[in-house]
Parts: sequence; structure tokens; C-alpha cells
Amino acid sequence: MNAYSDCGVTARTVWRWEHGTRPLARYRRLLCALYDSSSEELGFRAAQAYARTEVAKQVDAHAVISQVARTSPSTPVAGRTGVEAAMQAFRDADRQVGGGYIYGAVIRYLTREVAPQLLKSTPAAYAAAAALTEMAGWMAHDAGHDGLAQRHFDRALRLASSTDDVELIAHIHASVSHLAQHADRPQEALRLARAGAGILRRKEHGPATAARLHAMEARALASLGRKSDCGRTLLSAERTLDRQPSQAPSPWVSPFDHASLAGEASECMEQLRQLAAARQHSERVISLRGSQHVRSRAFSQLRLANILVAEGEIDHACTIAANALASSGQLASHRVSQLLRSLHAKLLPHAAAGGVDEAVEALSAALGARMPARLLIDTRRDPES
Repeated sequence: MNAYSDCGVTARTVWRWEHGTRPLARYRRLLCALYDSSSEELGFRAAQAYARTEVAKQVDAHAVISQVARTSPSTPVAGRTGVEAAMQAFRDADRQVGGGYIYGAVIRYLTREVAPQLLKSTPAAYAAAAALTEMAGWMAHDAGHDGLAQRHFDRALRLASSTDDVELIAHIHASVSHLAQHADRPQEALRLARAGAGILRRKEHGPATAARLHAMEARALASLGRKSDCGRTLLSAERTLDRQPSQAPSPWVSPFDHASLAGEASECMEQLRQLAAARQHSERVISLRGSQHVRSRAFSQLRLANILVAEGEIDHACTIAANALASSGQLASHRVSQLLRSLHAKLLPHAAAGGVDEAVEALSAALGARMPARLLIDTRRDPES
């Protein structure tokens, strides 16, 4: 290990290599000389080759979920209708690999299996179509296509209006509110969140959707600089979520739990520049989310790393970033890539420090590997083609 230590390689450096971080060029040359092997023999692929390999993995995942979800809407599966089972399969895959690689499969299933059921003009058919359309909107948003996401959400609202499922209608309002917030339209986001809450009050409902609408309202209030109102609304969301449900939630609404709320609260606190609170909420998400929630964990880890840089904890931020990269190599999410890009920019001024240069190069490689993911959604083509 003397050859390593003379070049500034620490135990943490080796740990990063073992967990997927690509060594810097000078370290690759050292290792090749030390083991009398080529870079390829030691497993150090070029960044472009690495990117192609990762995309190939994602395409395989996409093909698998397409096959799994080819289920008839009328077929009961494990206590669910066929479309409910397919939605759960899509949701599980989305958490693992991101929306960019699942969107096409959702659109095909929606077009070929669900849309024909609308001819029956039943509330259940419209609810299923609305839920799948809203899901497609989220996947488009996750892949960076917000205009496409807006069209899906608008269509989902029209479909849901033909049902009496107030949770589904309110849930879609929360999604549209999120998109407005993401587009820096907080007044519109606030209006949509409150409109959803009004719809929800029409009849008995579960606490999760109401809590989500409170969280969307809090996000808008944070953007408007209304610190006290934001805090009160987040507290209302927490109390609402703690209530015991009086009935089963709508099967068409995606879950919203304490980890979801902590993620929204972290964004509120960061918006209000309350970094200690933002850090605490992000750490809570990481502690609550299991390994099956790859995107949620990566999102919170990278948000935490960004916060740590702002707090001056550069070394800790690099460690958290390495953990995020090691566990999310198969994730295609534009929203996660935005956090990677932000962290990369924040670490660049510190790149001269020991270990930070490795983190910067690892982030660069990850960004290069993830870029092609967005190309798998081609908005100029018919989704059926």
C-alpha cells in the first residue's frame, strides 16, 4: 500500500473504487502498472462505453416491465383488477429505474388495454384511464418533459371528472400543483392545492391525499416566502397523516407516507434557507426509505449532499454522493440528474482538496452515463410507433 499512500490514496478512496466510482486517470495508470494489466482487464471502461452499458441495462429493464404489464384490465390478479396489478408493477419498476424507461410501456398499455374499455363508459374505466394517464404524466416529468407531463395531467383531470372518486380528482390536482411549483408558478400551485382540498371535502376520504395537498400548499407558501404559513401547513400535513383512516384509500391513488412528507418538507426548508431543518428532513427520508425506493433515496441523498456543501461539510457531502452513485447506477431520472449537476457545480470550486477531485470526476461520469436516458422518450413520435 506504500505506492498508494505516496499518491494520496486513502482507505476511503479504495472504498469508493470498490463501490463503483471510476478512479482518476493517474490512479488507473498506477493500478495498471502495479498489476501489469490493461485498463480494460481491470474493469475500467471509458466513460462512453460505461454510458452505453448503463443504457443497455435500462432498456432491458424497460422490456421486462413491458412484458409484466401486458395484463388484461378485466383479469383479477392477487385481489386486484388487472389494471391495478399492472399499475403496481409499473410503480415498482419506476421506483427502481426512473420514469424515462417506463413511460413507453405505460403508454402502450394505456392505449392498447385501457383505452378500449372507455367504450363501456363506466366510472371504473374512466378512473383506470385517469390513473394511468396521471402516472404517465409523472414519468414524463421525471424524464424532463414537463410540457408532455402537463398534457397528461390535463387529460387525466378530464377523465377523472367522469368518476365520483374525489380522492383521485384531488390527487391529480396535487400533481398539477407540483408541476406548477416546478415551473416557478407558486401562486398557481397554491390555487391548485387548495382547489384539490376543496374537492376532497365533498365526501369521506383517507388522510394521505389530504396530507399530500397540505404538502403541496406548503411548497407554494415556501416559494412565496411565507415562512410561518408554510410551517403551520406542514404541521397540518403531519397531523393529517397521523390520523387513522376510516376507510380504504382509492386504489387509483399512489401512496403518500411520512417519507414522502419529509421529502416535501426538506424542499420547503431549503427554499426558506433553513438548511439545518432541510438536512434533518432529508436524513429522515433516507432512514425511512428502503432499497426498493432507489430514486427516492438517491434524490434525498443528493439533496442532502447539496445541503452539506452549503454548510461547509465538503468531505461528508462527497461520501453521501458516493453512496448515492453506488446505489443508483441504473436510474434514469432527469430530476435526479439535475441534483447531480447542481452538486457537481458546487463541488468544482473545492476540487483541489483531497478526495473532492474523485467525487467531481465520478459525478461527471455519472452525468455522461445518464444523458442518453432522456432520448428514449421521443415526443415527436406517436407513442404507439
